[in-house]
Amino acid sequence: MIWRRSDGEPIAHLRHHAYIVWCVKLWLDQLVTCSYDLSVALLRFPDNDFLREPTLIRQITGPQEWSDAMSLDQRGRFLVTHNDEEYTLQIWDLYFG
Repeated sequence: MIWRRSDGEPIAHLRHHAYIVWCVKLWLDQLVTCSYDLSVALLRFPDNDFLREPTLIRQITGPQEWSDAMSLDQRGRFLVTHNDEEYTLQIWDLYFG
């Protein structure tokens, strides 16, 4: 759910993930959300109007390794996962092109 800051009225109810969303990034007119359902979604606000509901542009579902995701960069392009067995980090390029 997205609420208007000035009065708390709902602007949009986003329902594109099947499980808990753990990260949300806003960059210009682009909204990127990551969920524990292993998916990442790219949404855009129409005409840079943040008072209108964003449109889902693309949603991708990653491999099982994404369940160990721990960070998303500022623009929502790179996802970082960790491996508990090898003590390594992987950086995934989520370019939505």
